[in-house]
Amino acid sequence: MSTKECESNHLLLEFYILVCLPLTTWCRLLGKSISGRDMSIRDLSIVKKIWLSYLTVFVVCISVSIMLVLSLSTLNQNITMLTSKSLPSVSILKGIQVDITKVRKDEFSLLPNGNHPKIGEWLKDLDQWRSDVQTGITSFEALPLDRNEKQSFQVFKDTWNQY
Repeated sequence: MSTKECESNHLLLEFYILVCLPLTTWCRLLGKSISGRDMSIRDLSIVKKIWLSYLTVFVVCISVSIMLVLSLSTLNQNITMLTSKSLPSVSILKGIQVDITKVRKDEFSLLPNGNHPKIGEWLKDLDQWRSDVQTGITSFEALPLDRNEKQSFQVFKDTWNQY
């Protein structure tokens, strides 16, 4: 049984305890059956009608509260997935994109400046950015990825390794 199913079952049990049992008790106190066959609103005294209206409002409030809690727990699960998987992967991929842009830009700028005295320094920087791309690839592969994401990333990785 999943966590979501357990939470739903727990909330249904709470709903039964908080709403259904008091409603059954209230109907028994009135001396009428819960099915309502021999129970008529017109036959009730004003005090009992007021209590019944309060009980109805209470049941509605409890129902809305349960729906709110279920919606918030679903929202919490979605936010957890977003922060644990989606945001880190987007951040890592953006870093890889920036590093690849630096590599390509420097490669093109090195072509006309092959005889410059700082060429050794520039080549070290280029190697460092290539290393940063490899680090990003390793970081991305460490994330919990599904099969489609792994296949898509493998295409990029193969292309990068050929480059």
